[in-house]
Amino acid sequence: MSDEELDLEWKTSNRPQSKIAQNFSIALNELFKIDNSLSDLDAAVCEKKKALSSQTSELEALEARLKATEERLKAAGVHPCPPIPASQESPRQRVAFQNSITSPAMANFARTSNRIQQLPTSRGQVTTQRS
Repeated sequence: MSDEELDLEWKTSNRPQSKIAQNFSIALNELFKIDNSLSDLDAAVCEKKKALSSQTSELEALEARLKATEERLKAAGVHPCPPIPASQESPRQRVAFQNSITSPAMANFARTSNRIQQLPTSRGQVTTQRS
């Protein structure tokens, strides 16, 4: 028998429940949200729909402003910057990279690696190499 069939066949006894059994039943209902699960889910779905709707309208407004700005730039003869490919690094990554170069150790390494080193060869000639 399935759970639904068992639920349909179950009949309450007319004897009173103990306070412990009533409290346990209430605790289970609160824990698993047995009684209000559908209404809670419905409320959550409605709330998310409202949030999505407001975010969509904000996005549409921003896109309209961006399009208007691009049209004004075209009319003024200024070419807007081409869109940045997704493969390029973000500004945050660029700043982190620049900050790592500005540290004293990295600056010293950069100066050293940019110097031209002269290395003697086995014949006594001097070759120029970049390190």
